[in-house]
Amino acid sequence: MLKVFCPIRRQHCMTIPVRQCIRQVQMGDVDAIADICQLYNPFIQSMARKYSYVYGSIHDARSVATTALIECIYSYDLADNVDVPLAIVRRVRKQFGDDAYRYKQEQSLLEKNVYCPEGGTTDLPDYLEDQNAVCPMGRVIELEEKEELQRALDTLDEKERRLVCLRHKEAWTFRSISEEHGIPIPSIQTVINRGVRKLRSHYGLDGDAPKKIPKKQRGKK
Repeated sequence: MLKVFCPIRRQHCMTIPVRQCIRQVQMGDVDAIADICQLYNPFIQSMARKYSYVYGSIHDARSVATTALIECIYSYDLADNVDVPLAIVRRVRKQFGDDAYRYKQEQSLLEKNVYCPEGGTTDLPDYLEDQNAVCPMGRVIELEEKEELQRALDTLDEKERRLVCLRHKEAWTFRSISEEHGIPIPSIQTVINRGVRKLRSHYGLDGDAPKKIPKKQRGKK
């Protein structure tokens, strides 16, 4: 049996076989994890309130503290003579301290870059200074979308691809396409609808295709 030090009350306040619990945790006992987390709940709650500004909420800060506690338990060497409660408290405090330091550094850098004097220079990337610029991630997404569209268009034959692009990309009317290429409008509609079905199939949108309206109901609201 080991006397556990409570860092909140600054006194020996609870007796529990901590090393036995750690051994059970390292062997996969979920209940033992819950027992130790419950034991340190006052400490975790206090630290979460203190550093909530770093994570945006007490809930997120508690999650960070709990994760650090569990990592400490799993990595603790039972053959070591280091006091268990001390090791846990140090691990949690170190996690909060490191995150708080990074947060302050980021805030300081952000204020330096964004709130620079009029006419001063900034270290911000060009895509953040220029409202019309595309960020690197946006370029990657745009490139992936173009490549996927090209793969979809490759499933169409030449005639389908040409008519679909004229109708849906260039916004030509059926009459304009018919007059330009000398193709009857019903034939154009058939080819375009076939091409669109292929595109929808490529993107996995078959189930979302609108149902055909019976001829008797066309033109009715």
